[in-house]
Amino acid sequence: DNAGKQNEEFWNEYRVAPLDSKELKTYHVIDSIGKEEKFEQKLAALSAFVNGRWRYKWIDFDLNRIMSFNIYEGFRLGVGAHTNYKLLDWLSVGGYVAYGFKDQRFKYNYEADIFLDKAGRFSLNGGYVFDIEQTGSQQFNLNNRSRSLFRIDYRNLNQQQFDEVSKVYFNLNWNIFPNLHSRLFVNRQNRLVKEIDYRFVESTNDGVYLVNGFNTTQVGVALRWAPNDKYMEGPFGRRPIDLSYPVYKIQYTRGVPDVWGSNYEFDKIDVAIEYRFKTKRFGESKFELAGGYVHGELPYSLIYTSVANRPVNVNWPVQPAGMYAFETMFNNEFISNAWAHFVFRQNFKGYLFKIGKFNPHVEWMFGATFGSLNNPEQHQNVEFKTLEKGYYETGIEFNKIYQGLGVGFYYRMGPYQLPKQIDNFSIKFTARLDFF
Repeated sequence: DNAGKQNEEFWNEYRVAPLDSKELKTYHVIDSIGKEEKFEQKLAALSAFVNGRWRYKWIDFDLNRIMSFNIYEGFRLGVGAHTNYKLLDWLSVGGYVAYGFKDQRFKYNYEADIFLDKAGRFSLNGGYVFDIEQTGSQQFNLNNRSRSLFRIDYRNLNQQQFDEVSKVYFNLNWNIFPNLHSRLFVNRQNRLVKEIDYRFVESTNDGVYLVNGFNTTQVGVALRWAPNDKYMEGPFGRRPIDLSYPVYKIQYTRGVPDVWGSNYEFDKIDVAIEYRFKTKRFGESKFELAGGYVHGELPYSLIYTSVANRPVNVNWPVQPAGMYAFETMFNNEFISNAWAHFVFRQNFKGYLFKIGKFNPHVEWMFGATFGSLNNPEQHQNVEFKTLEKGYYETGIEFNKIYQGLGVGFYYRMGPYQLPKQIDNFSIKFTARLDFF
């Protein structure tokens, strides 16, 4: 475990024969090349981009906490850090603090991880967070497979409808198999819908109330299986070196009433399948099939809104495209308690369109989503639609026109088309920088 910290006398005890002059010279040359070319600094920088963390002695700084932007917060600046194995190999403590200059609110988190086995496959995590989350967002409790700075969801820039969330959470993480990750979770959270004067019609024995501010206690289990992923372990922890497909996700959440002030009882199931495969001369095909269902009479914050990427009443000349979002659908335009969507993309790489050095990656997409909502009359002071008729979208992207940047053109089809034909079109810039 401490091999990198031992001195020359220690190793001499285990060598069959002492190093000769040629071997000593070899070590010297290798060390000199490393210092001259700054291999350690370059490796540290590459590792930071891949892992999203910059290591300084016994502290890992979270690079993705430094700066972000969305319509609700405006520019958000912050700092986040966690201790690493150099301080304690069985415990990591840390958190973050951030400030949104538009909403003028501080957000913060503090947490601790206890590693119950040496390889980090079995761990406890707990803490407290005060932050914002998109109202009705579709979220899996398990972390993403990679924290790479190149895996940025640019859809986040366009988000504008949020809940203010105060949450105490505890997680038990277990990598059952190398490629099967699980989490048992318990949390107590309070949510407040911001920006709009939303009210939920809540019937009790004492009468009918219009409520904004929702307390829940949730327990559940989340599973993620990526059968072909490859990992490497080292002093930096366990890191993916080959993120593969398919990826399967399933999560069950139970809302427990009358515990820690919880007011709601519900059962919620979420599933998703993401798959990519390459075909000769046709590039790469990828699709996502996802859906969710929640049983119970629940407020806006605890049901679903579709994965949209078009801001309301914001006419920016340039807008970013996401990956599996509906680019012509307005943010929080539809809400559901049961939903499903299918998004297919065919990336023809550079096979279709080449003029000299001009060789963009042409990508065609098609998406469809359906949903339903029980008791829509319970949701007051909010504009929304439901998805029983089905929402359809198609588009074409010319990616990597310059470096990783390109442009996409999208069209809204079907029964939820807008009255003005021009409003059914959307033009976005694309950034395909997913190198890791």
